[in-house]
This record gives sequence, C-alpha cells and structure tokens, in this order.
Amino acid sequence: MEPFLPWSDRETAALGRAVDAALSAAAPGYRSARGTGRLDAPEIHRVAPDAFARDWQHRVAAGTRPAQVKDRVFQHDAAAWQRLLGS
Repeated sequence: MEPFLPWSDRETAALGRAVDAALSAAAPGYRSARGTGRLDAPEIHRVAPDAFARDWQHRVAAGTRPAQVKDRVFQHDAAAWQRLLGS
C-alpha cells in the first residue's frame, strides 16, 4: 500500500484485519482456508511515498513501453518487490 497520509503500524495492522474479515465474509473458500490454517492472514506492506510512480518511471526510462509496465500486484517479481519495499 502507498497511503496518501502516513499510517502507523497499528493502523496498518487494523487494515490487514479488516481485509481478512471482508474476504472471510465474501468468500466461503477463503474463510475455510483461513480456519483450517491452509492460508495465512493477508500482509499489508507500506511503501515509501511515490514508490510505485518512481518504479514506473525507472522502468520506462530503462526502455519498457509505458503501456507494458504492469502494476506490481499482477507480477511475480521478487526483485521488484524488494526495490519497492526497500528490503
């Protein structure tokens, strides 16, 4: 997540709980998987302000066509996530 305003760790944890509750309410399969331990709770990661925009600009400057720069949610790229999360 890249919030517009700073979030505390407590607020981030509350968002994670709210997402988990909403998914549980909407999807019986999710609720079952969480209940039996087959699926862990969602993890919310905060990124630095403008992290996604800076990464998009970096990728375009490196030669990727703008329309082909996909949102990180739809990519399985561990290195890209490490850059975004600063880890």
